Amino acid sequence: MKHLVLILLFLSSGIYAQHGERVKAFKRAHITDALDLTASEAEKFWPVYNAHEDKMLKLRKQKRKTIRELGVSGIDQLTDAQANTLIEK
Repeated sequence: MKHLVLILLFLSSGIYAQHGERVKAFKRAHITDALDLTASEAEKFWPVYNAHEDKMLKLRKQKRKTIRELGVSGIDQLTDAQANTLIEK
């Protein structure tokens, strides 16, 4: 069953128009294989994993936005006060 899921993921990845979607499909197949998930386990795992990934993406975007708002081009250029502001957020 696991191999069928992997084959379907690889085949379906070819129909995606965007490169990012193909990468996500390969990532999903790799994780499914590495964790040796059954179909029922995958059904429960992926919604939780996807929610976590979405939350992490939002946090990374917020961090970049906050750094831009502080007027620096990177984290290495933060003053102590700016770093403390970033930590508090």
